[in-house]
Amino acid sequence: MFVRILNALTPSPQSWPNKSYCNPPFRNKKPFVRMAVQSNRLGREVLLYLPLDPTTSWFKELYRANALILIFMKRMGHSKYPHALYFLKDFKAPQLVLIENEQDVIRYLSP
Repeated sequence: MFVRILNALTPSPQSWPNKSYCNPPFRNKKPFVRMAVQSNRLGREVLLYLPLDPTTSWFKELYRANALILIFMKRMGHSKYPHALYFLKDFKAPQLVLIENEQDVIRYLSP
């Protein structure tokens, strides 16, 4: 079970519990991504829901942190852009996976 994070501007990454979930405001992604990566370096698992945009610095930061990137093959709701789940765990290399059905996500997030 993941615990939802609402505020990335908490004093330290230690305040993010293990198995944190975050759906950052799309206009202010960077501080949430930065805090997620720092929390992951402390051994915590973090799951982020963000657009898929490999041209951004925050995407590259998650990629360099060896995130498992679960890319949804269909648009979510009324979104103009594809979205992905970015899972930070103790992975040894970044991974990109195409997800056709939302139910398939469980297979990748289960222990």
